[in-house]
Amino acid sequence: MIIGGGCVGTSTAHHLIARGCKDVVLLEAETLGAGSTSKAAGGIRLQHADELNARMVQRSLAEFLRFEELTGVPIGFKQVGYLFLLSSEEDVDAFRRAVTAQRALGIPSEVVDLDTVRRLVPQVETGDLAGATFCPSEGYATPEAVVQGYAKSARRGGATVQVGCRVTSNRSCLRRRPSSSMWRAAPTASPLAVLPGQERPRPDPVHPVIKLATLPLTGSGRVRPGGAAPSVEALTSSPS
Repeated sequence: MIIGGGCVGTSTAHHLIARGCKDVVLLEAETLGAGSTSKAAGGIRLQHADELNARMVQRSLAEFLRFEELTGVPIGFKQVGYLFLLSSEEDVDAFRRAVTAQRALGIPSEVVDLDTVRRLVPQVETGDLAGATFCPSEGYATPEAVVQGYAKSARRGGATVQVGCRVTSNRSCLRRRPSSSMWRAAPTASPLAVLPGQERPRPDPVHPVIKLATLPLTGSGRVRPGGAAPSVEALTSSPS
């Protein structure tokens, strides 16, 4: 039994079915993808400082590249690359160490100079930058399409995907399916992951969501001083 119908929950349902599980149930309180997935930018990046995350995203990337073949749903995956802009030598050193570890795993990231930054993104003002890293294999896709694709595949394999079903107690779920395992795939379902006598898991981190307004540009394509400032709101989301 999976609680939460975002990218994590529907992916879990899809992969359980793919591995031969016959009784998979996903419960979503609202509509599929209505939670933290609806706030996601859709970025797919391989540049992580720790090996575990890097290896996980390598596997994810391989699946996203053939997602339509696997699920029948296109996700608009664009491999445009990720460019990290670094403002201090300390950051450059840290990212250089990360790039060394990433390349050992076969990830084609690299430390690039500011001339390369200007070539990649001419609009960027580089006067206050110390360096950058870039990986051409990274990009972005449509999170809602990923959710629909995984849900479609899971249903096709026999999973029950039920929306508009808010779970308020793990006891009620276990009474209905006493031999089931519960997987909490939504940050708001944290209390439901605790059975009697168990310690409550740590709360999920809060990540900022930055909403960018249309910014006025100078004739050279750079942001005009005094342009609209972005607004920031807090979002509780699953670790990524």
